[in-house]
Amino acid sequence: AEGLARNNVKANQRSQKMNIPKVTATFSKTPSRRIQARPQASTDFQRNEERKYSTNKGKLDSTWFFPVGSSVVHVRYGAGTVRPPPPDQNGQMMVRVFFDSSGEEHDLPANGRDLFPN
Repeated sequence: AEGLARNNVKANQRSQKMNIPKVTATFSKTPSRRIQARPQASTDFQRNEERKYSTNKGKLDSTWFFPVGSSVVHVRYGAGTVRPPPPDQNGQMMVRVFFDSSGEEHDLPANGRDLFPN
């Protein structure tokens, strides 16, 4: 034990010469936890949660890739916000997007190459 104490003293002296701050750590037996209030859910979030737990669990729709309320960018139309999806058209997944700059709403294919998450 005396040898360890001597080594600690020497290590502290070296760190003082090199201007390294002395670090001491204390450990408690109980883990610390942050307790936070749950964030207020938006209606878009609620819709997405309802979709997750709906009876259509096996059904894949465009909200899996473009969640309602998320921001997207289209090559031609610019920035927009995803709205609830339209019904599938001819087996193709569509994404309904409201474009801020023009005030227009368009149904676009979810697997197209012109629509990107922002």
